Amino acid sequence: MICWTIFYGYLLDGQQRLTALAHVRDADDEYRLMFLAWPDREKDGDENFAWQAAWNENDLWYIPVAEVLQKRFDVLGYLKRIKDDKYY
Repeated sequence: MICWTIFYGYLLDGQQRLTALAHVRDADDEYRLMFLAWPDREKDGDENFAWQAAWNENDLWYIPVAEVLQKRFDVLGYLKRIKDDKYY
C-alpha cells in the first residue's frame, strides 16, 4: 500500500508542475514569468527568472517566457528593440 501512496504523490506533483508550465506558456495573468536577458545578471546577483511585477513589467531586459516559447519569437528583433531604446 505504501508504494501506491508514493507513486500517487509523484503523479499529483507531476500533474501540478505540468499545469503550472501550461499557465506560464499560455501567458495566464497569474503566471507571468519573466526571463532576465541582462548579460551581467549573475555578476549583479540577479536571478534568471522573476514573476512580472510593477518594477519589471516595462523593463526591456525582462522578456515574458510565454513570448519566448512562441514559434514566432524574433530574437534579433527583440535585441534590436533593446539596442534602440534610449535608456539602454
